[in-house]
Amino acid sequence: MASQTNGKRWKIIMPPTPHHAREGCVHIIGAGVAGMAAALALREAGRRVVVHEAARFAGGRARSFHDPHLNCTIDNGTHLILAANHAVLSLLDRLGTRTHLKPPPDPAFFLFDRRNGCHITLRIEKVLGPFLRLRWQGSPSSCTPRVNLADYLKSTAALFTTDPQKLAARLEKTGPLWRLFWEPFIIAVLNTPPNQADPAPLRRVLLETFGRGADALLPLLSDVGLSGLLADPFCERAQRDEHFTLRLSHPVRAIETDGHRINALIFDDETIRLNSRDCVILAVPPWTARRLLPAIPAPDRFSPIVNVHFRLSEEHTTRHNAAIIHVTPAKAGVSHHKRMNKWPEIPAFAGMTMHTSCRVSEERAEHVAQRFFGVIDGTAQWIFRRGPLISVTVSAAEALQAQRREDIARACWRDVAAVFNLAEDPMPPVRVIAEKRATFLCTPAQSARRPPADVGFSNLFLAGDWVNTGLPATLESAARSGETAARLAIARTAC
Repeated sequence: MASQTNGKRWKIIMPPTPHHAREGCVHIIGAGVAGMAAALALREAGRRVVVHEAARFAGGRARSFHDPHLNCTIDNGTHLILAANHAVLSLLDRLGTRTHLKPPPDPAFFLFDRRNGCHITLRIEKVLGPFLRLRWQGSPSSCTPRVNLADYLKSTAALFTTDPQKLAARLEKTGPLWRLFWEPFIIAVLNTPPNQADPAPLRRVLLETFGRGADALLPLLSDVGLSGLLADPFCERAQRDEHFTLRLSHPVRAIETDGHRINALIFDDETIRLNSRDCVILAVPPWTARRLLPAIPAPDRFSPIVNVHFRLSEEHTTRHNAAIIHVTPAKAGVSHHKRMNKWPEIPAFAGMTMHTSCRVSEERAEHVAQRFFGVIDGTAQWIFRRGPLISVTVSAAEALQAQRREDIARACWRDVAAVFNLAEDPMPPVRVIAEKRATFLCTPAQSARRPPADVGFSNLFLAGDWVNTGLPATLESAARSGETAARLAIARTAC
C-alpha cells in the first residue's frame, strides 16, 4: 500500500512486530506539526512510535501540493517563522531541514501603504541589553511615520487590560502605530479581529519576540515549500527507522475508554489494544478530538484564513511593460541603465518587468528586493514571493471568504501589482484557498476552552495548536504542544 505527498509516493510501513510483543509504544493520532514534533521527540528519547494519519499525506495544514492550474507546487497556507520560534526550529533540526531557512541581515519588516502608495520600513535595532529601538523609514521620506514616545507608552499601558474592546480602543489612540503596527500584528498573530482578541496570548507573543531582543525577531523564510521543509523529510525518516511506523490513510474511528484510561484504538481494519505501558497522543483538530472523546474541552468557534497564489510568467510580465530589467540580488542600490535614467538592480521574478515610467529610490529598491511584505489598508495583508510564485495571506477573513473567488483574486492582485509596480491586467493564473476553520477564534471565551496536554487520562495526552500553550494557534504553538505531550508520554512510559 502506498500514499502520496507533494507528488512523491510513500510506503505505508506496517508494524514490524505484533502489538502484544511491544512495550512502551506511543500511538500518535495525527501527523500534523504537533504530531510530527511529538513523534521525533519520542524517537530521540528511544521510544517506539506509531503515527496514525487519516489523510493520505503528512503535514496537516502545513503542507504543499501540486496545483494543476498553476502547474507548480504551492503551500496549503503560508507561515512565517521567526528566530524566536524555538520549538519549530528544534523540529527542523530533528528533520535536518533548518538549513532551508534564510535569515535576512537584520530584523526588518517591509510595508506598503495602499492609502498613499508609500513604502515603509520598520527596522528593529538593539540599543542596550533587552531594549530595542523601532526605527521607521518611509520612501519617499515624507511618508516616514511620525511616532513619538507617548505612542509607545500608551501601547504599553493598553496591553495590561484583559478586555479585548478596551485593548483595541486604547491601541487605536496610539497614532500611526495602530494602523501600521498594532492592527496588522494582532490580526496576523491571533487570526482574530482586534476588538475580539484575547490580550493574554498577545502579551505572551510580545514577550517571546520583542522581549528577547532584536535577534529573536529575525524572519526566517524557507527556500522550499512546507512539504519539503516538514512532511517529506518526516516520511523519509519513517522509512529509515524500524522503530518508527507511519500509517497514512489510517483514521481512528473510535477510542475505547475505561474510566480514566484508554483501552483501545478502533480503526476500520483493526482494533489495537493498549498494554499497561502504551500511551496515546491525540494530535488532531479540536472537532475531531471532541468526536472521539466528547468529554474533552475544546474551542468551538473558528476563524478563516484566505490564501491566494499567483504564478507570474514571462508572457504576462512582458506583455504590459516596455523592457525587462535583469537584476542581481546582491546589489539593491541604484545603477545606470543604457536606455533609461536610473533603475535599481533588484531581484526579479522569472522574466518580471517593471513600468519604465517610474523612478525608484534606493529605499524602494530594497523593498521590491524583499520576499515578504505587509500591506496596509489593502485586501491583501501579507505577500510572500518565491521565484515566480506570489502568495497572499489574509487572516480573520470572515467577510472575504464569503466573496466570489474571482473577486477575491482580483482584489488581492491589485495589491500585488501596486507593490511590485506590475500591470493589473491581465491577472496571472491564480488559485484561491479558503480555510474556514484555520484556527480557533482567539477570544477570551475560546481561550478558556483550551485544555492542557494532560486532561486526566492516565495514558493519553493532547497536542495541537488549540491546546493551551499560552500562545495563539501558530506553528510554534503546535510544535511546542507536541514536545510537551512527548515529555509527558516519556515520563509515563518510563514508569
